[in-house]
Amino acid sequence: MPKWSKDDIESVRKLLTHPNWAMLKLLADGKPRTKKEIYAELGKKFTRKTLIISLHTLSVELGALKPVIVPGRAGHDMAYTLTDATRNFVATIRKLEKK
Repeated sequence: MPKWSKDDIESVRKLLTHPNWAMLKLLADGKPRTKKEIYAELGKKFTRKTLIISLHTLSVELGALKPVIVPGRAGHDMAYTLTDATRNFVATIRKLEKK
């Protein structure tokens, strides 16, 4: 059985908060999404400020999201996608949810 440190447990807690989990489930399909797409999809459930904080937490503090450059209307836009480790984590939690 692996030993869990306090930092690991705190990271899992942060990943499973309601707004962060909603964002992870949205990005779990593998398609990179821009901030506008994320706001449009989750803006009905959460405030814009909450989504900005969630993006910061997931990308900077936890390293769960990686930025990707995608072609946009006027040049290029920055989008977000899940890292491989985070994608595996989300898949595992979704399997546990179904049981």
